[in-house]
Amino acid sequence: MKAIFMTALAVGFAVPVSAASIDGTWKADIKSAKMPTKPEVYLLKAGTFTCSTCVPKIVVSADGNFHPVSGHPYFDEMSVAEVDQHTVKQETRKAGKLIFTETDALSPDGKSFVVTFTDTSGSNGTPVTGRAVMKRVGAAPAGAHAYSGSWIRTNDAQFSDSGLTFMFSSVGDSISFKAPTGSAFTAKLNGPKSPVTGDPGWTAVTLKGRPNWIVETDYRGDKAIAIQMMTPSADGKTMKVRSRDLLHATTMSYTVVKQ
Repeated sequence: MKAIFMTALAVGFAVPVSAASIDGTWKADIKSAKMPTKPEVYLLKAGTFTCSTCVPKIVVSADGNFHPVSGHPYFDEMSVAEVDQHTVKQETRKAGKLIFTETDALSPDGKSFVVTFTDTSGSNGTPVTGRAVMKRVGAAPAGAHAYSGSWIRTNDAQFSDSGLTFMFSSVGDSISFKAPTGSAFTAKLNGPKSPVTGDPGWTAVTLKGRPNWIVETDYRGDKAIAIQMMTPSADGKTMKVRSRDLLHATTMSYTVVKQ
């Protein structure tokens, strides 16, 4: 479960937008977030873990050992362990290096679970840590671990600043982006596709300027994976943002605040 609040798509205000209008360091306000309403579906049954809404789908033995997975840019092995009736632990590795750990602890009534995670998949090794709460919207199948079922994310969450902050700077009509975890790009407004460095799952970007907002399209190879719009407020202190995840067919919106 990657904790990144940097994709965006929003309705614009009547404010002319220039590259310079988004200059600065920004931090996402989690409490303002309207999270995706499409459920995430997990099944832990008969010693096998399945994430049917992962892209691509994940099916691994839940024996606490690492098993190969394919098609995921951030990891190539995954371990799932049923700690007890209320707790599940997940870990992922890439090229033998541990890059992600997650512990999911079910509430006594089974209607929610708390995710506690550490993510070091960034190119510079800076960790993103935090906790989040998932809410049940679909029951576990008969005979499955109580962790199984359909879940939606809530905005009851806490993340380290490394997962919430990012910086834009501009020169003319070119905009540069940097994140604490090492991802970066410089792209020209209304220009060609530009490379992204420091992120194996996000390799290129285009920026389009509009009268009221800036649109960012993210790519993995030649495939568009997210569309993001940012609308600065009249005073330049906040941006309304909305994110469309094309891989998972979900949207979310939130506010970022200039630091």
